[in-house]
Amino acid sequence: MKKSERNLMNKKIKVAILFGGQSPEHSISIISAINIMNSFDSKIFEVYPYAITTTNRWLSLNSTKKKLTTNKKINHHTQILDSHLNEYLDTKDQITNELSSLDIVFPCIHGKYGEDGQIQKFLESINIKYVGSNSAASTICYDKSLTKAYFKKLKIPQTKYLAMDVSEIKKLELNITNELSFPCYVKPARGGSSLGIIRVENMMEIYKNIHHVTKIDTKIIIEQEVTGKEIECSVIGNGKIEFAKIGEIKNPNKFYDFEHKYANKEVELLIPAKIKNNNKEKIFIYAKNAYEAMKLSGLARIDFFIDESNNNIFINEINTMPGFTQKSLFPLAWNKSGLNTKDLLTKLINYGME
Repeated sequence: MKKSERNLMNKKIKVAILFGGQSPEHSISIISAINIMNSFDSKIFEVYPYAITTTNRWLSLNSTKKKLTTNKKINHHTQILDSHLNEYLDTKDQITNELSSLDIVFPCIHGKYGEDGQIQKFLESINIKYVGSNSAASTICYDKSLTKAYFKKLKIPQTKYLAMDVSEIKKLELNITNELSFPCYVKPARGGSSLGIIRVENMMEIYKNIHHVTKIDTKIIIEQEVTGKEIECSVIGNGKIEFAKIGEIKNPNKFYDFEHKYANKEVELLIPAKIKNNNKEKIFIYAKNAYEAMKLSGLARIDFFIDESNNNIFINEINTMPGFTQKSLFPLAWNKSGLNTKDLLTKLINYGME
């Protein structure tokens, strides 16, 4: 029996939940944290919530018995818990001392600082265990241009794309029109939750709407559209990995954007996905190759497209800290696969403590 497994049996594990942060995905992080905190097995874990404000101040919420009561942006005016015990941690020493008294950190922060390797690098520097992939793997998966370079190296099929700085669009206009066919999607290279992504039919639409993308990042990806199924593959494990049932996003609109992910009732999540068995096998193989080659650990959601015209499969991107809201496909896929969220979280903590 592993030491971490003995720990889980012999004492309550003290888990810090980090959430909020400075990215545009701040509010989704809070909603994910609410679901996570309310799903932990209280017989095994003690949960300690730490909110990071939009101005990057850390709040210690000194109550494990209270539940989060808001999903609004966290700032110095926000009362996050049903409590008046909020305490700021304003120095690295304060944060280190606080986290060092606990067993492990669950960095439930989406987007910049949460998924880009920064928080992981900080936790590594103070020797604190945490859930999820290490700083190097997180950095690669957060930057779609780096991720796509890895996919190319691994010979995993992906849709045609170009990566560039926004300042190069005019200079590379000929490359765009020669190498890609419209319609295309223009995406921030570093970002999540489909924020800042635009669908364009021609170069004029790129010039007209590029400001939506650059609000998130000036490094961009221009990617040829695939008409077909959007597929999500949920993975957990260190070394030996497990797959949940594959999920499919049924969206009557052309694009599964931020609003449709979190607010639109027209979107349907099909678990399991309605795809052929040989496609399931290929997706599992591609996902396994990517997960292992990029040295991911703990958890990930790996997204694919299936082209309806020719049945070709294309890998899209990797999310190293998937959403954990009640509408998020990652926990729902595991629930449909026979693993409830409480037991899923126990597994993830165990992986982080290995």
